Parts: sequence; C-alpha cells; structure tokens
Amino acid sequence: GGDGVTCLRPRIAGTADGAFIAWYDNRRNPPDRDVYTQYVKYDGTMLWTTDGVLINTDQALENDQINPELALDFDWNQSDPAKRGGVIIAFLDNRYTSPTTSLPVWNVFLTRLNCDGDAQYQNGIVRAAGVSEEQINHVLRTSGKGACTPGPLAIVCWQDAREDPDSPLYDIWAQAVDLTGNLLNNNDNGVEICLKEGSTQIEPVMTLWERPSIEGVQEYAPLAYIAWRDSRDELPGVYGSLMDASERMPGTYPWLAQPVDLEGIPIATAPDVPRTQLAIDNLGLQTSANAFVAWRQENGEIDIYHQSIEIQSFANEYVPTWSLWHSVYGKRLTEAKGEQCLPQVSGNVFVWQDARRQPIPNDAQNDWNIYCESLGACIEPQEIAWRDTYVRWWGGTDAKNLRYVTDPGDGSMFIVWDEIREGENRVFIQKLDKDGVPRWKSNGVLVSVNDIGTAAEKADVALLTGPNGSTGAAWVVWQQGAPGSRNVYWRMVAANGAANPIIHSVPIMVNVECYEPQVIDKTGSSGNIIMAMLVGLIGGPTVPGICSTDQAAPITPDFQMSSAVLQHVDLRISKDYLGGCYVMTHGSAAGNERISVLHATLGGGGWTGTPNDLITYQSASDFYGYDMCTDVIDPGGSPHDLMVAYSITPPAGVPELFVQRFGSNTTDLFPAALTPPEGYLPFNIPGVPSQPCIVPDSVALPATGLGGCLVAWNQ
Repeated sequence: GGDGVTCLRPRIAGTADGAFIAWYDNRRNPPDRDVYTQYVKYDGTMLWTTDGVLINTDQALENDQINPELALDFDWNQSDPAKRGGVIIAFLDNRYTSPTTSLPVWNVFLTRLNCDGDAQYQNGIVRAAGVSEEQINHVLRTSGKGACTPGPLAIVCWQDAREDPDSPLYDIWAQAVDLTGNLLNNNDNGVEICLKEGSTQIEPVMTLWERPSIEGVQEYAPLAYIAWRDSRDELPGVYGSLMDASERMPGTYPWLAQPVDLEGIPIATAPDVPRTQLAIDNLGLQTSANAFVAWRQENGEIDIYHQSIEIQSFANEYVPTWSLWHSVYGKRLTEAKGEQCLPQVSGNVFVWQDARRQPIPNDAQNDWNIYCESLGACIEPQEIAWRDTYVRWWGGTDAKNLRYVTDPGDGSMFIVWDEIREGENRVFIQKLDKDGVPRWKSNGVLVSVNDIGTAAEKADVALLTGPNGSTGAAWVVWQQGAPGSRNVYWRMVAANGAANPIIHSVPIMVNVECYEPQVIDKTGSSGNIIMAMLVGLIGGPTVPGICSTDQAAPITPDFQMSSAVLQHVDLRISKDYLGGCYVMTHGSAAGNERISVLHATLGGGGWTGTPNDLITYQSASDFYGYDMCTDVIDPGGSPHDLMVAYSITPPAGVPELFVQRFGSNTTDLFPAALTPPEGYLPFNIPGVPSQPCIVPDSVALPATGLGGCLVAWNQ
C-alpha cells in the first residue's frame, strides 16, 4: 500500500509457520487494479518482495485483476522442512472482450506460487475456461490428498453467462487444474454443473470430500460438492451436485443414475427463494461424509436455515449415493428472535451475524454480534433456547439470593444474585432483553468489592427512572460485612453495564448494623430510590429502617414500626405511586406473633408513618410466609391500594391462605380492629399453603376502577 493506493478484498490461507495473503490494489497503473500476494511468518516477517508479489507479470496488459481467492497447494515434502508448499490463487481478469457485447468481461484465471513466491504453472497463469463471456462469483478449493488420482489439484467453480449472454441467466461451471497448470481431461471450456434450461444459477459454494483410497480395490479422486441458488420457476431454492475430478471418470456425476439429476438435486425449496449467502463444508469420514449447507431466508423475519446431506461412497460404487436429513424446506438453525444473516460453515460448526440483541431504549449495546452453533450427532442444533429451557447467565458456584425487576417499557430484566467466586461471596448483576439474551458480560457484572468487608450478599435491584420512565440503568443495594458489623451499600449500573462508584448508604453508627436491604424506585422523583432495611441495635431490638437518596446527607434510616414488636424479620417494601412506600415485616411481641405494615412518607423530619398490626397469630410455627404488592391502577389522587397474601394458622383454625386489600375503597387504610376474611383454599388441596407470591393483574374492574391480583403458592 501507500499514499493514494487503495488495497481491497484481502484473503488469507494459513500455513504451519505463517500465512499467504492476497489482495488487489491500484498502485501500478491507476485506475487499473492488480492482484498481489505476500507470505508472512508468524512473527510478522515478510518473506517475499516488499509490498507483495505482482500476479500479472505481463506489464503491457492494461487490464484489471480483482477478487483473489486463496488455497494451499499441499505440495509439501515431509522429509524436507524447507519445502513448505505453496499457494494457488484464483482471480478475475478482464483482458478479453465479449463477442456478444464487444465489452470487456471478467474471466476466471489461476496461478500457483511456491513458498519462495515463484510461479509454478508452465505459462505463469491459466485461464479456467476459454470462453469470453462473463464469469463471476468464483470459489476455489484444493485437494489435500496426494495419494488420490490424479494427485494434488485445484478445483474452481463460478457463475457463467456463456449460454445466454444477452439475458440475466447464469449457469454454474467448474474446472480442475493439476499442479503444473494442466486442465484435467483436456477440457478447455470447463464442466457444466447443472443442465437445467431457462433458470439462473448463481452464488455457488463448494467443498471437497477426500474419499479414502481402498488398497487393492479403488483409488478415489476427491469429490467436489457444489451448491448454488437457483431461480427455476417450478421449484426455486438451493440445489446441489457433484463433480468428480478423476481422469478415469471425467465430468459431472449425479447422485442418482437418472437424467433429471443432471439438473441438480434440490437441497432446500420454499415459496420464498433463499436469499444470498450460502456456506458449506463436510466431515470426511471413512465411507461417508455429512455436507452442511446454510443460507439466509426471509419468512416474515430473516433467519438462517440449514440442510445436512449424507454422502456415501463404497468400494463397488464409484458414483456416490446421498440422503437429506431434513425436509426440502430446510431447518432453522436457531429459534432466537431478531435477524440472522451471513452464515459460514466449517466442519459441523456454523457461524453467523445475529441481531437477536434487540434495541433497548437508552442501551448503548444495540449492535450486531457473532454467534456460533455446532450440530450434534443427530444433526440437531445444540443451542439452549430461552423460551424452551433456560439461559445460564452466571458463573462460579453456589449462586443464591436471586432477585429481579422487569422494565415495563421494553420487557428487559435486571437480575441480581450473590455467589462464591475466587473464594469470596460477591454480588453480581445481569441484564436480559425480552428474549432472554444477556446484554452485559457473560458471567454478569461484578457489583461488590472486597476492600469494604466480606460476605457481600442479599442484594436487591430497582430501575433507575427518569422524567420519561426507565433510563436503561439500575440501582443495586446489598449488605456486606461479618455478622454484628454488617452494613448496606448501593451502586448504580449504567445502561451499558458500567458500574458507578459504591456509596456507603448508612453512616457507621455505634452498636448498630444494617442488613437485608430492599429497594424500589421513587415515584415522581427522577433517579431516586427508596431503601428499606433491618436495623439491628446490638443487644437490643431489630427494627425496619427507611431512607432514600433524596434525603439530606448524611442519609440515615428512620426507625419506624410497631413498638410492641422487638424483633422484626422478613422485610418487604412496595411503592404507593405517590412518592411513599409500604413496608411489611413479621415478628413476636407480648407472646403473640404478628404481621405489621407501615405506610411511610418523606417529610421535613424524615420518613414517618403510623405502624399497624395486620394480623396476630399464636406462635411462629403458625406462620408460613407472606408477600405484598401495590395495585398499578390509579384510584384517583390517593395512594395506590396495597394487596397482601399471607398463610397462617388462625386461632382455633387450620392453615389457610388469606388475601386482603387495603386502600381508598376502605374507611381506613389499616383499620384498628381487623377481622381476617375467609381463607381461600381451592380444590381441597391437602397440606399447608406456604410461601405465597402476589402480583397485580393490571386489569381495572368497571365497577370500582381498581385492579386485582394474581397469587401463587406452594401446597
């Protein structure tokens, strides 16, 4: 290259100690273009002429050479390390003029260089077919099995316009060339791969199957398996055929011994013609090979489809047989949402460009990504599908204390958990889009750090909201430290997964520890959150504390709850949609167990509210769990209603599940004397109802304008 020189379309073929690289540029006679090649060692040393070896050695020709394709020539000598083998280059050259249009046309040429950059063909370069009509989209492969008749060789196929130069119709042709540049079978014009009339065949792809030689029975030449996109009217789709490179069996041979097979075998057909981009490769087995074909197809959305073909060749059957693994419609490679395109195949591994990470507002990672997939022994994708099974988005050991929040705007989800990694209990967060695709680091973003104490755990997460709703970021709170000195910390994680500095949420106080935090976003206050936590006075009671990020520093939790309860546990928090919150706990006092609820608001003196005992029961063994949520339907200027589900054994009763509602449709948010409603025990299920979970159903009843709830529990 250099100033004013444009270098394009590089190609590479790796060797044991480096790589051959080819490209084309316009340095010699602008705007004419030429193909150059270089041999680069693994340490970056250029072994050939500075700036590469020019392929077109006829300086008098003012024509273009473009689009090189590379393949190793496999002409190495195991006993002579200096003989490293060379490279074969196929390229397009427009030195000839079409007799139909009188315009220059692209033709396929080949050349071969040894490891020193010297031309090895007798005439320097070889024309693949002596026909001066357009030849484009060429593909090059080389045989790597010297024992096969007729030895190491190159096979090139291309898209050819010779049959009807005045129309847009193309056919697929191929040619085989030995190591000295001789065209196999003295066929100067190539071999036509598909004899179908009236259709266009384009975008060929090719791979070789090195069939094993059988001593005393048969020596096999490599089989070139060629596939292409075909527009035939009756059944458009992807078609394929085979070319045998042997001198004894020249030409194209069908997979079945019937004349119709000379028109190609359908690999995948559908009303929607598969779109561009095919890829193919094979697994070389002893008597059979599996060829894999992939293509891009549009059926409402753009996906990658694939087909798997088993090819068999036995000692007494020179013409191979074949069978398809899937129907002629092919099979989707992945069930993931979003667009997939540009597939490539190597062996049984597929790789493609994927847009499943669907756009999320305020998310900086709305981009294409590269995915890969392997086909197992049953020719089925081994992908883990989000909707069908699960997504593993954590690493390490003993993951626990999982909590999540869902963004109602786009369906994405933030999940926090703690687990042991590198011997430390740490807190992590991950973001999944609505289809379950991880947006951040594969094993999650580390939130906690080790230098502020040990045992980071019991995290919770809330959305970071702005004036227009979610910002794509999240707040994380967690406890950290040894029992007796635990404290609460919080941290904001941006939409792109970057974690902001850690904030010490509670100033260190004498004989006090804070733990088991929970967090919600604060309605009507852009970017702020409300935190509730248990505050333990060493040697004294444990009570709930409430604080928020819009309080004046230092932020200290206000201790508010039933004074009769000395030890509060199992804290819950839910917002009232007016900037306040509900906090619920249960605990023991005066010989009775009770569930207590507080409706708290932030005023000039901090967080205040009146605690209420929701229900009492006889002993801790009569309590089987609870949960609460807030109705999302606006009652009109009042705090949104609170809905509670709990499971207890009431006095002189049996274990039952209760669901209650409190708010604007009652005379008092929490009546002083509350009579439990009739328990809900459906279907006469035996056993104790426990661990209820409750969520709002978001459906307003016409009579009241209020929403209901959904409840789930164990029994």
